[in-house]
Amino acid sequence: MKAPAEYPLAALPGQRSGYASQPFSPPANFDSLALWYQWLEYLSFGPMLSRARLHFLGRLTSAKNVLVLGDGDGRFLQQLLRANHEAKARVVDSSSEMLRVLRSRIAAVPQAGQRTTIMCCDALESFSPGALCHQPPFDRILQETVPASGADKFDLVVTHFFLDCLSNADLGILLDRILPHLEPDALWVLSEFAIPEAGPGFGKLKPMAGRLLVFGLYRAFGALTGLRTRSLPDYAAAFRARGFRQAEGAARLGGLLVSEIWANGETQAMGQAQGVAGV
Repeated sequence: MKAPAEYPLAALPGQRSGYASQPFSPPANFDSLALWYQWLEYLSFGPMLSRARLHFLGRLTSAKNVLVLGDGDGRFLQQLLRANHEAKARVVDSSSEMLRVLRSRIAAVPQAGQRTTIMCCDALESFSPGALCHQPPFDRILQETVPASGADKFDLVVTHFFLDCLSNADLGILLDRILPHLEPDALWVLSEFAIPEAGPGFGKLKPMAGRLLVFGLYRAFGALTGLRTRSLPDYAAAFRARGFRQAEGAARLGGLLVSEIWANGETQAMGQAQGVAGV
């Protein structure tokens, strides 16, 4: 194992580490929202986003090695560690303030400190699935190489309201980076905003209303955090292009919120796709 080496928070302007020819936008800065994020969420959508995150929690009790990207203030991770006493989690977020809240939130969970690796870095800039990067004092990144053995591969990836911060190009980079580090039967659990499908009668207005709401959310987060993304990525196409299939799905608020399980093409664990359940 190599000795830890210091890395800056960002690569050279206009470059991503390991992808020097690929332009990128700086990550959004959620630090100023960390203490208020939960209350802003409840004021906007009540408990619906929380319910979307936890919809498949009961299916994740056998996961052993979990990669959690962008969990923010840690409400999902806290529940996962409580429901699954064997899981070890690697948590990646670019906001040091969000991670402070997360670390405080999971402190009450037995042995959470021994089962959780907190990594403060941009998932597209400094993070590599085969390495550890973390900031104990939250002022620098320390990275060390980890042997790439089967034991280090993830059997579960979790992204709740994270992929919508990425462009289609960035999403492709992220998937291609993570895919070699997944077990053959790995699952990817996500929650996201979506544009609802049109229905009969006034339901024909649902797509327009959804687009207006999503547009407003992107504008608001752009102003508050510097988020550059302005449209939802086509994550379903990106997953299918890489051999994943949707195993299960649930929709809320008329299709504006979705919770889904995507499975590797090789996995037999989830059986055939079981359709989409409306909630």
